[in-house]
Amino acid sequence: MNQLTGFQRDLLWTVADIQPAIGQEIKRELEEEGYEVVTHGRFYPNMDELVSAGLVEKHVQVPDLRTNTYTLTDEGHRVLEERKRWEADRANPPAQVTAD
Repeated sequence: MNQLTGFQRDLLWTVADIQPAIGQEIKRELEEEGYEVVTHGRFYPNMDELVSAGLVEKHVQVPDLRTNTYTLTDEGHRVLEERKRWEADRANPPAQVTAD
């Protein structure tokens, strides 16, 4: 998870939220969440990296062969669960005991 950029993590969360997700749906969701216009040149190379890393599966839709849908792999789910635990640990640190 540490090798992923913040944008790639947000892509994973978005795919998890709306899977199976069409590329345009993912882009629209990210823009609604505050990203400026997500360009083709930013979106698809990052999605391809997630596919290459085994975190996302890409499915080409027939008959047009232009529409891609994306789903998380088991590894993608594992990475997100690990990230949830990491964030929870930092949001709720253990109480420190002080000696009197």
